[in-house]
Amino acid sequence: MSNVLDKLRQIDPGDSTEIDDVDEIYDLVDTLFEGRNSLADNEVDVLFSLFEKFPADYYSHVLWNIIHGLEHFGRYQDTLVTSLRRSPSCVGVMMAHRLLNGGFTNYDGIQYFDLLKEIATRDDCAAAVRERALKSITAYTEANAEPQR
Repeated sequence: MSNVLDKLRQIDPGDSTEIDDVDEIYDLVDTLFEGRNSLADNEVDVLFSLFEKFPADYYSHVLWNIIHGLEHFGRYQDTLVTSLRRSPSCVGVMMAHRLLNGGFTNYDGIQYFDLLKEIATRDDCAAAVRERALKSITAYTEANAEPQR
């Protein structure tokens, strides 16, 4: 498994903005998840580093494979929060939004909604990430607004 992790760590986006353009990415992710009951913390860290390397990409198929895998295995919230604070990505923002939609408002006292608000105003991340955070804030606010009488 360390060979797979090494290859995932070594991925360099170069000029590519989409992770689907990376050779072998599907095989590497499939191999990492294959026949597993859980992921080790270092494996979760490597997956989140991929989100950070491709911060504006949120539509590549392999990213959705990773999201679904992380959600299936669980125990990723600490790494999600750390990643969003360190180097926000569209996928990280979407995962925080998905947690909010599922009724999970915080991790270890850190409010996901507040984290999204911080990201929406940061100037040290990609504009696409800020826009995705703002869309998540708006959608969550509208979905949870009290009906007007």
